[in-house]
Amino acid sequence: MSKEAEWIPLESNPDVMNAFLRELGLTKGYSIHDVFGTDPELLSMVPRPVLGLILLFPITSAENTAKISTVVPSSNESDKVYFMKQKISNACGTIALIHLTANNPALKYDDSSTLGKFICSTSCLDPEARGTALACDVDFRTKHEKISQQGQTAPPSSEEAQNVDLHFVAIVPAEGKIWELDGRKEGPVCHGNTTPDTFLEDGIKVCQAFMQANPNENRFTIVALAKDFD
Repeated sequence: MSKEAEWIPLESNPDVMNAFLRELGLTKGYSIHDVFGTDPELLSMVPRPVLGLILLFPITSAENTAKISTVVPSSNESDKVYFMKQKISNACGTIALIHLTANNPALKYDDSSTLGKFICSTSCLDPEARGTALACDVDFRTKHEKISQQGQTAPPSSEEAQNVDLHFVAIVPAEGKIWELDGRKEGPVCHGNTTPDTFLEDGIKVCQAFMQANPNENRFTIVALAKDFD
């Protein structure tokens, strides 16, 4: 990732992410929600069904995550998962949101919206080309820059943005399996089987594996893409 291809980091904040998704063209019905903890009573507060998770974790633990038990997917399985490479520094939050929406047919968005046009135009591309397409998408970048100015914390300076040590990954269900989608990796990582009824609990186990790989860190946050509250 070149210095020129650098965005302002997205805040791990449901209000910010929801505003971004609506700006991109996602219709109401599903929203990003906080996951306040991994205990069953806290998970019970998350509305169902859950269509995906986003985990924010410190990059200092990246080397340890390779030790997490995973299943090597067949090419037929992984080819059915929408995955894109990260070509832009600090765009991991936006890429995680794209991974969530592109892999969930239950979500509705206008085909003429920023999100609709991007997913439609890149659906037949390979992961490298999808990453390049995002880096060249002026509309997406403009909306990202606008929303990254919002949130509870001031956006980092250009110098600070070069030293961000937190990273977003998406965890999604597809083809009856649970997938870790990290644009820095070569492809989707399979973490075994799941069902719509058990996905939240199964996905949390993947998040816990990241946490257990670096027990001295507490800079982890989890949000869920789930039904709107009634």
